[in-house]
Amino acid sequence: AVFSARPGRIKTEIAVDLPHPRHYTIKTSPEFMDLKARLTEEIRAESMAADAH
Repeated sequence: AVFSARPGRIKTEIAVDLPHPRHYTIKTSPEFMDLKARLTEEIRAESMAADAH
């Protein structure tokens, strides 16, 4: 989940559909990279919105 800045509320829930057990090499898989990019963008957008206030 990604939380909003203030008040802290759930902004986005993202399911992590990666196989278990997870090996460290999962970090280079396209699925992981896509998930990381999506989360990074969600956090960046929330940070920018919080800075605007």
